[in-house]
Amino acid sequence: MYRSPSGETARRESFGQPAVLHSFADRSGSPSTFGPVYLSDSLGSEEDGIKYGNQQRINIDLTGEDQEMLKERLDKEQQEIREYYRQEKQGKLVQAYIKRLDQLEQKDLDIHLEMCGITIRTREKVQEHKFEGGTWKQIMLDDTSSQTRKFIAEELDMDVGTYYQYRGNIKKHYKEDSATIDEPPKPPDIEKGETLCSLKEWMNYKKNVITWLKGTDNEMAEVVTEITNNPWNVQGLDGFTNKMSRYMIKVNQTWGASIEKSKMMGTINNATSDEKDYTNDYGVSGIHMFKTLCATIAQKTPTRMDNVIKQKANPPTPKKPEQLYYDLAEYYTVMCEEYKYQSGQEMPDIEKKHILYKMAEALEKDGKYTSTLTLPLAELRRQGNTTSEEIRKLLVEFSIEYGVRLKDSKKKTKENADEAQAEKVHSFLNHEQSNPLTHYKEPGMCISFRESQRCRGGPTCPYTHEGATNKICTDEDYIRYGFCSNWYDCKNQHPYDAIKFGPRSIMLEKYREMRRKKQAAS
Repeated sequence: MYRSPSGETARRESFGQPAVLHSFADRSGSPSTFGPVYLSDSLGSEEDGIKYGNQQRINIDLTGEDQEMLKERLDKEQQEIREYYRQEKQGKLVQAYIKRLDQLEQKDLDIHLEMCGITIRTREKVQEHKFEGGTWKQIMLDDTSSQTRKFIAEELDMDVGTYYQYRGNIKKHYKEDSATIDEPPKPPDIEKGETLCSLKEWMNYKKNVITWLKGTDNEMAEVVTEITNNPWNVQGLDGFTNKMSRYMIKVNQTWGASIEKSKMMGTINNATSDEKDYTNDYGVSGIHMFKTLCATIAQKTPTRMDNVIKQKANPPTPKKPEQLYYDLAEYYTVMCEEYKYQSGQEMPDIEKKHILYKMAEALEKDGKYTSTLTLPLAELRRQGNTTSEEIRKLLVEFSIEYGVRLKDSKKKTKENADEAQAEKVHSFLNHEQSNPLTHYKEPGMCISFRESQRCRGGPTCPYTHEGATNKICTDEDYIRYGFCSNWYDCKNQHPYDAIKFGPRSIMLEKYREMRRKKQAAS
């Protein structure tokens, strides 16, 4: 029987209240190691709670009832933070074991059942029958006969409520895993005469891959994110791929096949002559191929480092807002990534701020942009804790929004007024109207409140202000194109990533055209 480090047997009577484990180790004391992401992590440490909660412990040595109440409140908040992240890690572990249920040995199955709140009595019966994960999955999912249900109730001593809760959870998971896998992002092309793709194209590919994996398998997405951060020092990758679920194996093979058919395969072949570096027992491995590509494209050379230093010293100073946008995407973002590759660390934030201020210098001196750029930048300079990311966002928003207004003003002539009105009506039907913060139908959620937690309509606003999740949208269209297919009814937030998708107005038109074609085809 498994016992916690405290010596007390963890007891939970329902699936909704998972057992609290202080560390996930098997009965021999060795840690469970399905992969490098979570399964070796401990839960609920004070350090994690404070770190992830972005809070700092405050020590107060004061007297009086008010001070005591304040101290109690602070202690309670810290406890809540620790508990939140303990449960978050717990949930990840539960899902990791579920997706690998048919691979679990007896000891791992017992850990899984304990995490899911299955009673000690039932777990002891499971151990007596020497069930492994594959047999257990068959009993729970595949065999629904009355004899099996009777066996579960009488021999395993599992009550009806626990059975249906537990079975429903794993059934939901395997139903989702049986879904069709979306095509992985297309690997970047390589220009004739070149041996590598451009750094910008590679950066876009990395972002697209992680986005694709987040919509496919979050665990794989986390591992790939770790690879992008440091491809030369990824621990436990082989162990992770060897313990993949069947669905993860399918995803990995699909990804590997797309790379194998591309010109990036030439880069892999130049980097290694050993097929074991990018294959496993199931064939090509997308995650291993990606690691090889990351390490190759991010290789350190004196020439590349010299180029980074020169680029840092001479940033572009565009004189048009629309050009600023492209320079931020083509020069700044790529240069920062290259600096990280060559130096092995992020560029210091103070250097990033200097470069961004330098890039905005010419536009900042132009009197036309005093209210939209000069004054906002002055306010950021005045604040002592301004980050480079805040400056970058301001510059991106300025360059896009001003460029859009300029473009729109040229179009709004009397000759095309009817056309503009027709486009406005059409936009209602295809995604959103000119002002995306209002509805074309009533009633509905206040979109301004949903997106920013602030209502622009005030007390007279006709829309509802309840139900907003404050979470980022997971709609497939939003992840892929930047626009939600359920814009007016969705309860999540939809920040637009201009660096990833480009100018909003251009991408929106492409999205509308894509939807028109899809509707016509159906």
